[in-house]
Amino acid sequence: MSKQLSIDTFFKFSKIQTNTNVLKENGGVSGQFSGINHGGVMKKNRFSLKKPTTPSKSSNMTTDTNTWVPTENVDVVNLISDDEDTDLMNAVDLVECVLNSSQLSSASDSAVSESSQRTVIYDISSESIDRTFVTPSKIPITPTKSPITPTRTPACHILTPTTSSTSSPGSKNKFYSPTKKRTVVKRSPVKRKLDQDFAQVTDNDDYFKACDGMDDKTIFLLEIIHKFLNNKSLKRLLSEESQLLLSSCMKVIKPGMMIVCRLYWRKRGWYRSKQIEDMTLKVKQLDESSFQVMINSLVSAGLLDQNIPGESGLSFDDFISLLKADELKQICKELKLKIQSKSKQDVVDMLKKFCQSQSISNYFTGNLKTNSKRVIQIMNEKAGVCYRLSEFTRSTLYRLYVLMYLGIDYNHIRDKKLELLLINDKIKRETYPVDADMSLDDASVVFESKQQFDSYMVAHLIYEGFLEKTDLNEKCAIVTNVYSLYKDFSKEEILRYKSLPPWLRRFTPSNIYVKILDAGIQELKKHKSIEYYELAVEILDLLISQIAFRQHKKAEWYMEKAIILRYLGRNDEAAEVLLQGFNSDLPEDAKDSLRPRARNIANQASQQLKSDLLRQADKETILENKLPANHICKQPMERAQQRGKLKFKTRVGGELTVQDAEDYCITHYIDSGKYTHGKHWEGRFAITIFFLLFWDIIYSKPRGVVGIFLSRFQMYPLDMFSDSFYMNRKALIDKRLELIKHSTTEDMLNLMNCTWDSRPEGEVSGVWLAGAERAACTAAARALQPAGAAALCQRLAVHYRYCSAGFPDLTLWNVHTNQIKFVEVKTDTDKPSMKQIQWMHYLKQNGIETEFCYVGVNTTRSKSRAS
Repeated sequence: MSKQLSIDTFFKFSKIQTNTNVLKENGGVSGQFSGINHGGVMKKNRFSLKKPTTPSKSSNMTTDTNTWVPTENVDVVNLISDDEDTDLMNAVDLVECVLNSSQLSSASDSAVSESSQRTVIYDISSESIDRTFVTPSKIPITPTKSPITPTRTPACHILTPTTSSTSSPGSKNKFYSPTKKRTVVKRSPVKRKLDQDFAQVTDNDDYFKACDGMDDKTIFLLEIIHKFLNNKSLKRLLSEESQLLLSSCMKVIKPGMMIVCRLYWRKRGWYRSKQIEDMTLKVKQLDESSFQVMINSLVSAGLLDQNIPGESGLSFDDFISLLKADELKQICKELKLKIQSKSKQDVVDMLKKFCQSQSISNYFTGNLKTNSKRVIQIMNEKAGVCYRLSEFTRSTLYRLYVLMYLGIDYNHIRDKKLELLLINDKIKRETYPVDADMSLDDASVVFESKQQFDSYMVAHLIYEGFLEKTDLNEKCAIVTNVYSLYKDFSKEEILRYKSLPPWLRRFTPSNIYVKILDAGIQELKKHKSIEYYELAVEILDLLISQIAFRQHKKAEWYMEKAIILRYLGRNDEAAEVLLQGFNSDLPEDAKDSLRPRARNIANQASQQLKSDLLRQADKETILENKLPANHICKQPMERAQQRGKLKFKTRVGGELTVQDAEDYCITHYIDSGKYTHGKHWEGRFAITIFFLLFWDIIYSKPRGVVGIFLSRFQMYPLDMFSDSFYMNRKALIDKRLELIKHSTTEDMLNLMNCTWDSRPEGEVSGVWLAGAERAACTAAARALQPAGAAALCQRLAVHYRYCSAGFPDLTLWNVHTNQIKFVEVKTDTDKPSMKQIQWMHYLKQNGIETEFCYVGVNTTRSKSRAS
């Protein structure tokens, strides 16, 4: 079945009647929202998306008046039996009740709208997921939940055995956020209950025995090993050797897995026996014999490599990292080298120089041992027995982490912040919005075999190597190699990758190679050689011709190709490339980015091409001077070396202060008296409004769609940054937009507060404005009103990837007159981006005030600006 059907097609419910007497007895309030009962107790204008935790807290609706009853003889098609489908519809019904409670007594019996018929369902074969639709049948339906009962249950997220005795670090006022990559102030302390049970896993003695007495970080690793070993569809993606190695991890002598976990996340290299022993002190104090038995079990299992004196496999640099400065100085004394400095680096340089020299005594004694061998031998004796994580173990664990955390922001793994993310989530410092009880998909929806996963990992490692390289020649060599690898793909491989939904194609080697080639264009241009310019043109031809991967970059590829051809003196070819882009199926917003470049290239093209380009470039809705503007003449402060943002001196509250351009403009507008408040929010305001009003739709699984939630630690659904986000939810989004447009301001604010109240403050999501910013955001939303909020949400819902950037800098509003204006600030030398101009024209077309604010001493110098 290729079309998504609305729930209204299958269930024809009788009209809902509100039992006002029951609501009043439970503290209900009269008015527009008096008909919504949450957990049996009504709070005035407060709505929660959480479902009752006990049956006693269920809705008090009576069976005869408040239950949705299906009409008789109705054919019911059970598309998917997942609980989240029911949860999604119930949550949507709740929001509709909030926004449209005045029409609650006239529930719609209409069939699915025409818009939902265009929703695309992707069917991916997998052994672990059954996506076959159930044959239509007449089944009596007995709802177990009230149709407006919230469905979210509070639940802990990490699978942690009850026997864990070591807890995570305590809650502090400040903590490092691996997602935001900065220190975050925690506004309120949390109650840690790390000793309580978390979601239980299958009864497995080996798993619980392995976790007994371990710290949280080790349990996190043991948990994903346990999940992997109990998932047949995932086990086939790693080699048998890797599976045996992971199985042995559950049986090593304690606290051996703690050592494995520590060595994986620490700096790669060798560690002395004492350093290894110190890693276990927080859990268990081991005597020498017990420690040796434990470490020998790790070596015999192949988890660790061992180096003992006399069998040195370590290099000079390895020993330098192991030995302390005092030990290196002692080696110098044994070699009778005069030490002239106390720093370790000077001692290292002296030893290097000694290793490169030749001893004259060897000539007389016939000894073939070089100075380098002598130094290595002495270092080996000083270092003693050393250990490191074996390369096979490191490789296996790396592939395991990629496999089990597929879908999260990979920067957490790349920056070695994954453990910190898990700890913050466990103690509720920084949580993620995906429900703990949601049925998630896994990597098996992407990879059908080990060969496919291996191909992905090869491409992934090439990309990681490309990012690590700093030498231009090495980067260009990687780009050249990747270009050849992409061309070597067979048609069958490309067709298989294209068969995946757009949001899962990011996990294909072809998509990664396209990503490398896209980034490599700039590296080839830096080389400034004709050979590499020609190679860049060939690569761009390839990127433009393919229609499956990273299509949001296609307009940039047309522009880059035209720029390079113009640099090579092939002006007519450059003009033809831009015309090809204008005549392609690019979205209109993407074509707008080509128009400024078309004007420049048209002047150097032939007459016919020039006229064609200028005709495409002339479009008033992308012109800066067609928008309102406010000019502020103000001399900025001097900057050191002409770097950094411009600063302006001004008086605030009678005191002289220094402000950047945005804050200075806010002060100027407030002082003018038209606005009472202003914030430099940029796009955070629009995105926050969108997420608050569409939360239940964004973070629920659409019926029949797979692969959008692969991990609980996703900040967004995987299709969020693709056109499929809107198509997968078209009927629900369009219906919600209509409800918002026709709701009152108080209804809209109540829905926003409902989402705010149901989410923890430290949650990582698109709700950027919370906590101290919540009151200001509410006031600005009140001034925006439902029609304006619906206009912002509509643009973000349809093209979130493109429209999430470019929103005006300032949000200004008046709490008395409910006036609101969005202002883009530019100094003398700044130019607006095409996305900024498009946003401002969109706001203007929807009746929302917007303008440029130019601040400086030459604000009217540019002809493109409005006077």
